[in-house]
Amino acid sequence: TVVAIVKFVQEQNDEMNGNVIVGMALCIVISTLTFYNLFNMDKLTELTIKDKQKTKQYIHSLIKKNKWEVKKENDEILIINANLSNIPERQLSFIFRNNNLFINTITIRDNLKSTLFYNHDKRFTESIINNLTDNDLIQSCNS
Repeated sequence: TVVAIVKFVQEQNDEMNGNVIVGMALCIVISTLTFYNLFNMDKLTELTIKDKQKTKQYIHSLIKKNKWEVKKENDEILIINANLSNIPERQLSFIFRNNNLFINTITIRDNLKSTLFYNHDKRFTESIINNLTDNDLIQSCNS
């Protein structure tokens, strides 16, 4: 019976060690993805636009259509709060420089950047770029 108890304890230790290894691997994967998202979420996508005024007009039509809130606007910068029902505060930024448009989307929760929505934000930016492309407003995309 002592041998059976020792064998049982060893099996439990082996199982626990396996769980610890799996847990550590999971933590490493989650940390890596979080840091990747954190370092990439501020990157701007650069587009070469054909006409600044037409592009701005189209963006304003999107704002009106989707009932987004303009947070800041001047000749070169347009920052929009694009609230969606499932994502609390999505900020869409447009920077106009010469014939270039820089665009980025980022979700902010309680004044902190949220890496949880990085992939959703990226797809949202891509959908805006696709709309601009479909409406023949951009020449090329240089991520």
